[in-house]
Amino acid sequence: MSQPHILIVEDSLTQKIILKAALENEGFPVAVAEDGAEAMEYIKNDDFPMPDLIISDIVMPNMDGYELCKTVRESYSSIFSILLTSNHDETALRKSFQAGAIDFLEKPFNNTELLLRVNNVLRIQKAENALKEAMGQLAQYNESLKTLSITDELTGLSNRRNLINLLKNKMNDAERYTTPLSIILFDIDHFKKINDNYGHLVGDEVLKKISSIFSNNIRKTDIAGRYGGEEFLIILPNTPLEAGINIGRKINKLIKDLTFKSMPDKQVTISGGVCGYKNETKCEDFLVRVDDLLYAAKDNGRDRIEFKYKIRKN
Repeated sequence: MSQPHILIVEDSLTQKIILKAALENEGFPVAVAEDGAEAMEYIKNDDFPMPDLIISDIVMPNMDGYELCKTVRESYSSIFSILLTSNHDETALRKSFQAGAIDFLEKPFNNTELLLRVNNVLRIQKAENALKEAMGQLAQYNESLKTLSITDELTGLSNRRNLINLLKNKMNDAERYTTPLSIILFDIDHFKKINDNYGHLVGDEVLKKISSIFSNNIRKTDIAGRYGGEEFLIILPNTPLEAGINIGRKINKLIKDLTFKSMPDKQVTISGGVCGYKNETKCEDFLVRVDDLLYAAKDNGRDRIEFKYKIRKN
């Protein structure tokens, strides 16, 4: 692992030589700048390595150490700073830490103290970076868990629980803003026969390929999910019934045109029901209506989209 890169910001030639020699003797790569303004030019220049640590005098022309430290912490939070000063007073100490310095060193200093302070700051920086990395990994892990909790593992679409929650939200939006809302409930025709005749792996292939049709043929604002074993629900916000019917028919045709390597002579079809929101107060009532329409499509010969509502016969 390479040594941390250190930028010295000092307008005194003598102090620069002392600092540079002490740090380079410990194996640190070192760059130097005359003042804060030159240090910022160095940091912004992509041709130079980004410093891990800045050791800067406080009293300098153009941009002093306080301003440099504050600017660096605001724009480059990963860079730590140690400020140096000949002013042995509490005001300088307080202002240094208020500016964002991680440590403070009074002049004159000896090399042992300097190196101890530098190594201590770099240990703190390493620990902070490790913590940030761990927190980032934890956030990614939590995001993955969240995605898994709302996603159907096989198809990658929303799962039933998430679909219900999203539908409730979209119903609330439709009620609040008086906008249209349509839903489509699809079922793969004779899917059990596919599993029985070709095996469950082929059945999974059919489910995944049909799911890709849903994903690739709806808007970003629409929601497609696996409602049951071979049932799929599409939620179409701000979509009147007529537009929903057209989408249902389009998807019906696209799926009918699919081919499958494992069963080249087999055509897969779907049946579907489409209905528009009619101010139902309960999500279940809306779903019952679309479920009735799906069953009507099955009763009427399958491979069709039904939208004329009839009460299902028990």
